[in-house]
Amino acid sequence: MDDKFTIAYFMLMDSDRVSDEVKLVLKNKKFIENEKDLIIDLAKMLVVADKIYFKDGSIVAEKKILKPLEIDENEFIYKFLLKLKYNKLTQKDLEKVESLKEYPKYKELYFLLKDCLDKRHFFTYKLDNELKLSKKELKEILNG
Repeated sequence: MDDKFTIAYFMLMDSDRVSDEVKLVLKNKKFIENEKDLIIDLAKMLVVADKIYFKDGSIVAEKKILKPLEIDENEFIYKFLLKLKYNKLTQKDLEKVESLKEYPKYKELYFLLKDCLDKRHFFTYKLDNELKLSKKELKEILNG
């Protein structure tokens, strides 16, 4: 039990996902002596939690759950490139692109679209219908 507890304690204290307020409580000798099981349980939760913090007097372990995302990649690429060409990308558009990196299925698309921002000159003088590209075609243009 002591090895498990020691490992758990240091995991929590070394993590940037544990709030300073929780760490302050973990430094209390009386709390440590009385709540060894809780400390071990918190360390187990830390493996999957995004953060551990105090809320309304309780310790909370929070995990962000992503909503399923299904997009038509070709349509997404086309709309993005049109907005890029005409300099119409809004902050909301950029946030949508940024959110793609959270989904393993769309991570490659995210990196391609970010690359498009750096290489916008590739798309500036193309006709609108030439911007209807698949992910593969876009990759070829960017790596061309």
